[in-house]
Amino acid sequence: MARLWSCGLELNSTGTDVEFTSSVAPGLTTIDSSVVRSGNYSMKIVNALEVRGGFSNIFLASVSTGIWYARGYFNIGSLPSLGPCEIITYHNSGVGGKIGVRVTTGGLLQLWNVEDSLQIGSSSSALSTGTWYLIELNIDCTTIASTTANARLNGSSFASGSANLASGVNQLRVWESNTAGSNHNATAYWDDVAINDSTGSFQNSWPEEGKIIHLKPNAAGDTTDWTCSTGTDHAALVDEVTPNDVTDYVYTTTMNQVEEFNLDNPSSLGDLDTINCVQVGFRGRRSSTETDNVVLRIKASAGGTTEESTAFAWPNSTTWLTNSNNAPRNHSLTLYDLPGASTTAWTKADLTSAQIGVKPTAGLTAQLQLSTIWLLVDYTPVYGTLKAKPRRPVINWKI
Repeated sequence: MARLWSCGLELNSTGTDVEFTSSVAPGLTTIDSSVVRSGNYSMKIVNALEVRGGFSNIFLASVSTGIWYARGYFNIGSLPSLGPCEIITYHNSGVGGKIGVRVTTGGLLQLWNVEDSLQIGSSSSALSTGTWYLIELNIDCTTIASTTANARLNGSSFASGSANLASGVNQLRVWESNTAGSNHNATAYWDDVAINDSTGSFQNSWPEEGKIIHLKPNAAGDTTDWTCSTGTDHAALVDEVTPNDVTDYVYTTTMNQVEEFNLDNPSSLGDLDTINCVQVGFRGRRSSTETDNVVLRIKASAGGTTEESTAFAWPNSTTWLTNSNNAPRNHSLTLYDLPGASTTAWTKADLTSAQIGVKPTAGLTAQLQLSTIWLLVDYTPVYGTLKAKPRRPVINWKI
């Protein structure tokens, strides 16, 4: 699995189960288009009147033990007037926070055993307002009673240690938590959030530096077997931000019908930027509840090698949902190399010609409806703001 979840706020929505599980105090949690690190949007979180803002995402099907690495980019609009103020936390959705990072009134980051209200290790150097910082948080609760935690700022560890926890985690919360029980008067922005586990060959440790964009459909792909709810332009019905769901969509009632789309040009990427991973995401529903299996598809060029996800259940609901019927709504198709048995890394040129799509494979009796589909791209600029990642070779020269 490795990369479990990625979120760049590019769907421009704080709605439940659109881009994350839920928002906290929606009036204090808003999408912002002015203070943005990458793509078009970020999340603005305000803490005021003894109410915290923020958002949370369930990334595991149940409370579990294991190893996870989270990343988020944090920009302070205004420091808390009381503190410390919790900003990113591994959480057990049934009982509360476990391991998290807090920011003080002086802009210091601190690693905390949230369950026992104990600081772990030392504080970071002071952060400035109006600056994007990479914050990463690792938890290893494989043995729950001797959990270890490590927090990094811009790629360097500032605190690590152990904690005797009572249970595992299943959720990541990003917020301005009212830990002191009073008005913090704090404002923060978040962007480019990601979670890795420790499996697989790629993205199985710290996510490190990355920017997240969405590539939207801009034209029909090789195959368009599905039917338009209105008009004849397949791509125009599934390319909108924010997803408009029932307003327009494409649909099918026939097994094995393929629907594919060409994508926007990834103009924000440079030719030599490192593409960390790509993930296909979608919004869908059924006309009536039943069990239907589908696969997501991706190819690097028209007529090229196609790779499909493992078959999974299309949202078994007449309510529009993102990626799956139940949490966790992680992406079902994630690639680190080109489709097929390739070991060649993606490039900007590949993304320019790529196609994504969907195909029902089993159990189809109701109408499957697709409102929106996109390709999430996590990439690192060749001249990154922190450090350049070594590129994996994309050409094998023979002499």
